[in-house]
Amino acid sequence: MVVKIYEGTNRKPDGREYPVFTVVYSEHDKRQRKCLALREIEWEKERFCEKWRMNEREFYRVILGAATLKKHLLGLLEYFHHQITNAVTEAFNATIQSLKATARGFRNFDHYKIRIHFFLGRLNLHPL
Repeated sequence: MVVKIYEGTNRKPDGREYPVFTVVYSEHDKRQRKCLALREIEWEKERFCEKWRMNEREFYRVILGAATLKKHLLGLLEYFHHQITNAVTEAFNATIQSLKATARGFRNFDHYKIRIHFFLGRLNLHPL
């Protein structure tokens, strides 16, 4: 049941006005609409599971996968636009972390730098 309808206008960026209607529902009607929406979601879930022959656990895995894709959508689209990743940086970082773990500590930072340069191939061993 609709309790009130408010009428007003809003202005577009080009200066034209267009009508706006705000509908206010009673609390009972809000609860009924929410229950109906939840029931429709449940029916959609059942139809989806029947169509793809999956159980509820597999369905939630699909939902989590979709949420992950949605969360990282901007980064994925940027990759397809620029074709650039940070894989090289991650590889360097993994190598450095591995060196740090196998050494079990260094006496000073210079020894740490020398080991990184030696293993990553940038140590100049030529005499001065």
